[in-house]
Amino acid sequence: MRMLRMFTAGVLAIGGAALTILILLQNRGAGISVGTLAALCFVAFVYDNRQGLFGGEVKAKKASKEAQRAAVSHVHAMSRLQSGEVRGGTPGHTG
Repeated sequence: MRMLRMFTAGVLAIGGAALTILILLQNRGAGISVGTLAALCFVAFVYDNRQGLFGGEVKAKKASKEAQRAAVSHVHAMSRLQSGEVRGGTPGHTG
C-alpha cells in the first residue's frame, strides 16, 4: 500500500509539472494558475497520507498487533460469557 501511495504522489508531481510547463508555454498566467493548483493537490495528498508515506513499517505492525490483541481478548471474553463462566454482560442480554 505504501508503494501505491508513493507512486500516486510521483504521478501527481510529475504530471502536474508537465502540465504546468505545457500550459506555461501557451499562456504565462494560466500556467502559473495550473502550477499553483497542481502544487496544492500534491501537498494535500502528501499531507493526507503522511502517516502511510513517512510512518514506516514499525508503526503499522504495532497498530496491527494491538488490534489483533483486542480482537482476541474480546473473543475470549465472549466465550466466557456464553459458557456461563461470567455472569452479567450488557443490560438486556439473555445469554
